[in-house]
Amino acid sequence: MILKTIRSNSHGGNLYLASKEFGINEGKFLDYSANINPLGVPKDLEKLIKNNISKLVNYPNIDYSLLTEQISNYLKVNKKNIVVGNGATEVIYLTLEALKLKKVCMPCPTFSEYKGACNKFNIEIDYYNLKEENNFNLHIEDFKNYIDKDTSIEGIFLCNPNNPTSTLLNKKQLLDILFFANEKHIFVVLDESFIDLTNGDEKNSIKDFVKEYKNLIIIRSFTKFFGIPGLRLGCGICNEDLAKELIKIRLPWSINYFATLVGEILKEDNDYIINTKKWINEERDWFYSELKSIKKIKVFYPNTNFILVKLLDENIDSVKLREKLGEMGILIRDCSNFNNLSNKYVRFAIKDRDKNEKFIKNLKQVLN
Repeated sequence: MILKTIRSNSHGGNLYLASKEFGINEGKFLDYSANINPLGVPKDLEKLIKNNISKLVNYPNIDYSLLTEQISNYLKVNKKNIVVGNGATEVIYLTLEALKLKKVCMPCPTFSEYKGACNKFNIEIDYYNLKEENNFNLHIEDFKNYIDKDTSIEGIFLCNPNNPTSTLLNKKQLLDILFFANEKHIFVVLDESFIDLTNGDEKNSIKDFVKEYKNLIIIRSFTKFFGIPGLRLGCGICNEDLAKELIKIRLPWSINYFATLVGEILKEDNDYIINTKKWINEERDWFYSELKSIKKIKVFYPNTNFILVKLLDENIDSVKLREKLGEMGILIRDCSNFNNLSNKYVRFAIKDRDKNEKFIKNLKQVLN
């Protein structure tokens, strides 16, 4: 029963269930199923949490005005265009609750929580299948033609960089879609949760266009970059009127006090931020190169901190590989439950060099 639950789970990083399945203590796993910064919780944030334990007797500021201002300064976006949330996921759900769309289109494979949010609000989904022969990159003109044929589509979901394919659309491509959608009165929900872990980071974002394009809603996460999935913090960036509506329907005190302390470390000269960007830019290419040398897999080029891999050996699929590595204390993401992917696809997070070397060694052992 536990095994069935894990396999049907739509996300990685569930150490509790993995511990039950493999009989290994949660702290002993190398978790390559969740795309989290391997540098761990920032030391400055650890100190802030320890020094503010006594504040737990008080409610957090219900309007999160200080946190919003800190995020505004960090992202260089007007605070009136920002809505903070309990992780990016809350912002996704708030957005769909506010927009009241009837039908959306999304390229797939992509992040499964978009489907979950659409199902909650009874929104019909039209999936546009990305092609493996194009390395799962989005063909812009074909995508626009596809949408143009269905006048009932009211929204588009895009994930940039996309999860699980690790592909990245450039600004020109994004603005092409955005202009097209605006002309058709179609909303664009753009998830940039991993944008700060791409080569060029904020230069790849189109957050500066939310004032010009009222149909644009950008989703951002602080969980991945700062290694804090247990705290939950994200935000939405959109036009001022929609931001007010999202704040209006957001549950009171949805963000806990410790999560609000993240705002205190959002500074460009923060050593953690500098070291994180150095790590990902070096390790991404090294890890990709090492995986490419393994003959029994096809490796898709990563633009962020995870890599999509196809298993070419007919004797092993994503379930078997996950089980064999799991028995060794290594967790990976079985991608068979993503739309438009089969049980021949898996996703690996990118960690630090020591962990990555151990991972490569164990992967080769299993595949050989």
